[in-house]
Amino acid sequence: MKLDANPRRPAGLLLALYGVLAGIAGDTSDLRIVLRTPVFVSGEDGCHSYRIPALLPTPGGALLAFCEGRRNSAADHGDIDVLVKRSEDGGRSWGEARVIWDDGGNTCGNPTAVADRDNGRLWLFLCHNPGAADGPSIRAGTLSARRTVWVTHSDDDGQTWEPARDVSPDVQSPDTRWDATGPGVGIQLRSGPAAGRLLVPAIGRDIVSDDHGATWRVGGVVPAGSSEAQLAELADGRLVRAGRPAIGKERRRFTLTYSSDQGLTWTPLRYHEELLTPVCQGSLMRHEPAGEPGRGFLLFSHPGSDRKRVRLTVRASHDGGETWPDAWVLHPGPAAYSCLAPLDGGDAGCLFECGDSYRYERIDFVRFRLERGAAP
Repeated sequence: MKLDANPRRPAGLLLALYGVLAGIAGDTSDLRIVLRTPVFVSGEDGCHSYRIPALLPTPGGALLAFCEGRRNSAADHGDIDVLVKRSEDGGRSWGEARVIWDDGGNTCGNPTAVADRDNGRLWLFLCHNPGAADGPSIRAGTLSARRTVWVTHSDDDGQTWEPARDVSPDVQSPDTRWDATGPGVGIQLRSGPAAGRLLVPAIGRDIVSDDHGATWRVGGVVPAGSSEAQLAELADGRLVRAGRPAIGKERRRFTLTYSSDQGLTWTPLRYHEELLTPVCQGSLMRHEPAGEPGRGFLLFSHPGSDRKRVRLTVRASHDGGETWPDAWVLHPGPAAYSCLAPLDGGDAGCLFECGDSYRYERIDFVRFRLERGAAP
């Protein structure tokens, strides 16, 4: 089916199309949308725009939605705060937005969250730069400013957060100008000699801890060519990393790389033909259907176009990312960044930027259910 992403399509018609468009490649009964709700709406609560979503289920059963609250414009620099909303009912309703980090007119962003299942502590990695410094100027070195990495944590299931602290000396090389964690989520390894290791993706490498966050260091270096990235652990213990292209952007495809030694080394980057991108972030997770522990498959969310940020698509791979035969459209109109998360009962969730005429009108949450089993 060819989809027409008409930017003037009425919102009601867009909603009516969701059931029709789910399953553009495969059985339309495979994915069922359980609920959909807006979480952050541009122009509300003192923010011009909301961007860069991250979605984290907590050990206590809550669901946290993080984002950047861009106070005065949709620009990537300026007065930007890190916010969170909390849901106690699986995403059906959301509490008030809380500010995790506000540094006046400076830029605080790129939320990347990970939960330590061994002690319940939640970690949130963030990036910071002066509000007057834009990305191109920082990358080119025309300003003395640089992009630094910070971390905060919560020991009460995300209700409160410690002051953010700068960990750049531990996780960046001294000559770093520009950096980005995630954005989205990190993972904790479930198997192998490094079981329990926390990994947070960042440009060119992973940030890791083997002591539950007491210390953080640079993990394996990823081959050059990608920027924003997400990780997943496969059933066979390998890791897979999906990245936004930074080199070879003209290919308009996400990169994949694999590690067989729990993140110490990575295979050469491969541009995957099925994973289209208009040069945008995407989200990756391993999904385990209800009642099938130890079995699972990969899900990946991204704008399903190689030219425009439109058509937020979820794809499934049953062979560790080699092929992606199943695809479902969650939002056929303008859409950009997203974050997937496993939910209770075998459901999955996606928090993503979207709109009816503009891709940054709001951040929506969709809870969905995949009703077909998968090969291990």
